[in-house]
Amino acid sequence: MVKNTETPSRSTKSFLCIPTLTPTLHRLTVIQYHDVDATDNDVKGIFSMFLRVFHEIRMHEDLAMGEIYIIDLERIKFSVISRLTPILFKKVGFVLEKIHSSRMHALYFYKAPTVFHSALLLFKSFLPKKLSDRVHSYQTLDEIKKHVPVELLPCDYGGQQKSIKELQSLWKQKIFEYKNRFDLLETMKVDESLRPDKLKNDEILGYYGNFKKIDTD
Repeated sequence: MVKNTETPSRSTKSFLCIPTLTPTLHRLTVIQYHDVDATDNDVKGIFSMFLRVFHEIRMHEDLAMGEIYIIDLERIKFSVISRLTPILFKKVGFVLEKIHSSRMHALYFYKAPTVFHSALLLFKSFLPKKLSDRVHSYQTLDEIKKHVPVELLPCDYGGQQKSIKELQSLWKQKIFEYKNRFDLLETMKVDESLRPDKLKNDEILGYYGNFKKIDTD
């Protein structure tokens, strides 16, 4: 492995886990975009950071039957939405289907602006039906409370948990416990010089690839 001088942002302002599991033993995660700075709208970076930080820690400490996400888009900037490209949606869909399909129990977008609805339909088109049916968009807390127990929501959303600010502070403390590990991960990348050369066809050793039988009339 060799060091990578590029160090992505490790801000935790937009992500927090609820410490209490749901009655069905799912973990609730709340994601907000109002703290994402206008000069730091790299959506791909935010998504990859979320996966690395959240699941790196929880892989060691958490046990849950699945994931429930609430993504608050009330104050999302248009500059963020404009970066939601089909290629990005396809990559996110691949991760959810191939890696986290058994873990995502539900995904709720809250107060998404009208301009986001087309992007949401595009995003769902890249998901298999079983995952697409788990993605919803709601404009009121009453709609979300039909699916998420009130005692698990932050008090900012009329729930019984600590405020978002307090929960973020607790989560930041947890991340700093793993500081050395994240510092190491952020400076590592693949050393391509160690990658084996591609196999070559040879009349004696044989030919590589897939061969299918073709029936002809």
